[in-house]
Amino acid sequence: MKNLLLIAVFIFTFSIVKAQGPPAAAEATSSNKILIDELVEVTNYKVLFESACMIQIDNISKKNNWSNDKSEKTKAKLNFQDFKNFTV
Repeated sequence: MKNLLLIAVFIFTFSIVKAQGPPAAAEATSSNKILIDELVEVTNYKVLFESACMIQIDNISKKNNWSNDKSEKTKAKLNFQDFKNFTV
């Protein structure tokens, strides 16, 4: 009897609870985009982003014995605008 009651409660609990999907992706509104652009400009985020990426590329190139040509090509691919468009 105790097992039957436990099974009934278990089934009842899972029949009530529904699985929820992930929340909708949050996108910036047009007024927020203006604010974000101003914050990026005021905080020199582009400069910090690029210098951090350059340091990472230099560290990885030393660790993996890359040629200078490969390091420079990788640095040339760095694009802050793409980063900003896909993360903000």
